[in-house]
Amino acid sequence: MSKLWSLIGHTAYIREEYRLPVSDHTTQKLSCWTYADMKRECARSMEFFTKSGFSDECVNLAYECVCLKRYFAKDQRSVAAMTENVMANTIRVIEAFRSGSEQAVSRRKYEEQISAYRSAETHRLTLSPEEQTELDRDIQAALKMIQRLEYAKQNDDDEDGIEIHFDKHFTVDYKSVIKSPPPADSDKRMREKLSDKAYEMLTEYERESEIVDLDFLENGFLKPNGLELTDELREFAELYAGREYVWHAPCFLMDYPFSRSSYKGFSVDLYISWACKGKGEFYCIPAMSEFVPPYTGPNVGSDGKIHFYGEDYWKNYPELNPLAPEEFFEREARERYKDGLLISRRRELENKYLIPEIQTASM
Repeated sequence: MSKLWSLIGHTAYIREEYRLPVSDHTTQKLSCWTYADMKRECARSMEFFTKSGFSDECVNLAYECVCLKRYFAKDQRSVAAMTENVMANTIRVIEAFRSGSEQAVSRRKYEEQISAYRSAETHRLTLSPEEQTELDRDIQAALKMIQRLEYAKQNDDDEDGIEIHFDKHFTVDYKSVIKSPPPADSDKRMREKLSDKAYEMLTEYERESEIVDLDFLENGFLKPNGLELTDELREFAELYAGREYVWHAPCFLMDYPFSRSSYKGFSVDLYISWACKGKGEFYCIPAMSEFVPPYTGPNVGSDGKIHFYGEDYWKNYPELNPLAPEEFFEREARERYKDGLLISRRRELENKYLIPEIQTASM
């Protein structure tokens, strides 16, 4: 077990006892938003994220800062129909079209949300007559905008994934794996390849004192399987194996403090005791163990690049192109930085506009 997993593992699962006693959103007021408040704060959020380097995502990030979600709700349509969420999504649709990023919103979901809103018996948050008129007018404008889009497919998960055929599968008993300390100059060499943010991410936690011994990897594992240790794979192991990074994922839920127990990140190593795969002279080794839940993530190939074969990674990396390790870690560092900004901005808004019982990010 890694040192980092021993610290976070006990919090990394959804637990029923963490359910929060949140007021019924259909009978009690949960926020003090006005429509003018939300428009102003969304504009400020978009400006904040744009200045921070996320102009392409600023509309959806601003939306994430203000919308309300429940984990345990039996009827998620009633949550979507809350006045706060209708205001938030209406603002998002209009801003997405203004900025030319309309593909970031869903026609089907917005139309279903407005239908649920119009048929709901109560929305709890009551706007002034003037603001209600303004919201109704904006809904009509947003509907006209979004009806230019085609309906998104509903059953994307049923589509056939890409099959990758390997003719070799090999592994070794974990008890026979020999380990040794990583090279003493690893940090210096890695520092020359990465930005400040990526280097900080990979060195925030202490590196494991031992990694798979590369002589054992070559002579005791690869050669018996008819394979060679490449210079690219050697460099990956020397620079990155034994490193770990993790950060809180921004999951803002009214009834469950998920933002305190959900993580992003990987434990990086060569997991040759798990199923490695090969085809011809090419092979790949599991190299990225996730923390939540802890199972095999992306692989490192004999070309030294990060490869994605699991279904979850088709969704996160739909282009399926292998990435150089440095490109992969730079993407991870960018996500880590963005998530920190999102949590910070969400906390600021929760403390101003939400009742204390549902201020999830501040827990």
